[in-house]
Amino acid sequence: MHNCFKLIRPAILALLLLGLTQAAYGQLTQLRLPPSRLRERLMREDIIKKNLARLKIMQLNEPERKTADWFEENRYNPQLRWIFLSEMPKGADLHNDLMGAAFAENLLKFAAQNGKCINTVNYSLEDPPCHPVTNPPATEVINDDELRNLVIDAWSMRNFPANKNGYRHYLSTFRKFESAIQGHKGDILAEILQRAAKQNVLYVEIPLPIASKLSRELGDRAGIGASYKSIFKHMRQSGLDMVIDAARVDLNRMTQNLNEKLGCNSTHSKPGCYVKARFLYQVDRNLPPNEVFAEMAVGFMLVKTDPMVAGVNLSIPEDGGVAIRDYSKQMDMLGYFHKKFPTVYLSLTAGDLVQGLVPPQELTFHIREAISTAHASRIEQGIDIAYEKNPEKLMNSMRQKKILVLSCLATDNNFLGLNNENVPLTFYLNDHVPVALATCDEGINRSDLTSEFEIASTSFDIGYPELKEFARNSLEYSFLGGGSLWGNYDRLIRVTPCLQDIPGKGEPKGKCAAYLADNLRAKEEWQLEAQFSRFEANYDH
Repeated sequence: MHNCFKLIRPAILALLLLGLTQAAYGQLTQLRLPPSRLRERLMREDIIKKNLARLKIMQLNEPERKTADWFEENRYNPQLRWIFLSEMPKGADLHNDLMGAAFAENLLKFAAQNGKCINTVNYSLEDPPCHPVTNPPATEVINDDELRNLVIDAWSMRNFPANKNGYRHYLSTFRKFESAIQGHKGDILAEILQRAAKQNVLYVEIPLPIASKLSRELGDRAGIGASYKSIFKHMRQSGLDMVIDAARVDLNRMTQNLNEKLGCNSTHSKPGCYVKARFLYQVDRNLPPNEVFAEMAVGFMLVKTDPMVAGVNLSIPEDGGVAIRDYSKQMDMLGYFHKKFPTVYLSLTAGDLVQGLVPPQELTFHIREAISTAHASRIEQGIDIAYEKNPEKLMNSMRQKKILVLSCLATDNNFLGLNNENVPLTFYLNDHVPVALATCDEGINRSDLTSEFEIASTSFDIGYPELKEFARNSLEYSFLGGGSLWGNYDRLIRVTPCLQDIPGKGEPKGKCAAYLADNLRAKEEWQLEAQFSRFEANYDH
């Protein structure tokens, strides 16, 4: 009997311990949440309840509704939310600046390969000779964790204090690592496309300065004449066509390097090969007028002659001394080129300004002139819309003209120090101005397009139907050539040749297949709809 008790005693003790544990857990679970946590939970429950009620009255098909319901019910679960947004089709990233797209870790490798040294005071790259203390070689910095981390912080927004305005730091990063990019544009393109492929992105537009040194020299030779027409004529005589040829050589070399990096012409091609990429010719708005005009001339001509160049873009900062002084003049120049090349797309960073950064007057006309004078096809950022003269009338014009607003939410926070209260995303949405999300400088921001979708869903309470609309907008208002998949985009009615074919239900046939083959925009939009069909099937139960 005594031996039997000895055998069962451990089991009895285990049962007693389990009972005590369950009792303690029961008591713990009955504890009240702190008031702040309780308010947060109740607020979240109220948001979910309201959003689910809103979804019931929206015109959604059954798979969309179930997917949207699932997202609302799991919106505040960080892990499930991230998995959902990572797998969600996102269409296009229409502003992924090559100069700011590479992560600092990769830039360090490029700097080492270029034989650069790193200044240990300001962490800028320098040419040899290197010194082990004042400017050690990048090859050594890579293996020095302390110094390596300081460089990464200096070349990005990582660990930048949240209570400080990162504007100057953001801009300084480009100057610090610029020489690392030389000879590695193909590597950075490969990095961009690989990252895009992992996030279910079909298409990217990449702003890039192309043959900019030659363009500026052309502007210096041509000077400024009595009229834009005479300046342009003088540029044709001063070697404009030669600059165009040089730019095309640069583009071909870069894309060839990209294809080699990704193995696109081999049997072992990487996923990035299947993301379509095109470039935006980037004009530096802080150059003298003759050089700005020359870069515009090269950009517009290049779009007309090279299918890899989708449009023209003016780079930031918008508050630079020359950019402020010449803003209206530059819009006027663009108006001239629009009249001469009316089919060339123009994407303008406009209104990327806040109170205090510039005099108040500068907040009142930048977006308006970008649209009415320069004839921009889309506006990037448009932060100061509320300060424009008669903003409601301006937004009404943007809605009617279908001017897309491209929002880079991580950049808004890092570049201008804005929180969601100061970003006019919902202001545009409430007035039905088309909006899409983009990354701008994902390497500097240490983010990606999925992060942009997450910021929209958490900071702005934007649900799945709106996120899906962002993705659709990114292709509908992209600079892809050809007709749209949509005969009526507002009502999502497909064009006549594709009315009977359903994306995600087999390959298009007959007239629809022929239409998609002839219209690149429609082809990418078809792929997006097929992706959505497969994605939503995971939640249609």
